[in-house]
Amino acid sequence: MKVPPGTSSGAKLRAKGQGIKTSDGKVGDLYAEIEIVIPKQVDEESGELVRRLDAAWRQGDPRGDLEW
Repeated sequence: MKVPPGTSSGAKLRAKGQGIKTSDGKVGDLYAEIEIVIPKQVDEESGELVRRLDAAWRQGDPRGDLEW
């Protein structure tokens, strides 16, 4: 399953026909809920990258379209 860029924690994705097979042979859908977990400790290089990302995103509308 590919997670689209910009997916937020709490989003639910569906993989049609990839779930559990029922007793009558039908296959259900697989659902996945995204949970983004931030590490409690990060190294200095990672921290700097997060600060740079934060600064870049503060310049525009955080709810606007993401450019990847």
